[in-house]
Amino acid sequence: MSRNRQPKYTKVAPPPNLTNEPRVDVCKLIAARRKFYPRQIDLAVALGVTKNCISSWELGTRSPNASMLMRLSYLLHVDIMELMEDPSSYAFGNEASGVASA
Repeated sequence: MSRNRQPKYTKVAPPPNLTNEPRVDVCKLIAARRKFYPRQIDLAVALGVTKNCISSWELGTRSPNASMLMRLSYLLHVDIMELMEDPSSYAFGNEASGVASA
């Protein structure tokens, strides 16, 4: 009996930012983490959170809060603004909502 096996992990695009809240750039976070912490669990231990928490940040399903961003920037030796997503990439910017910019 042959079963078609699905890949264990599939890459999923992060959901669009519908609230215009600042979000972490996933690619930048992963690249910065890998420089100092090769595994997610290593960073999780340093921050005092679970590996699942780090995973959800890197998948883009959740974003770290302000105090965690400060700790991340310190541990990863990057400026907080370098970790943030460019606001022009948000799903509902001024152009998308029909509001003319001055």
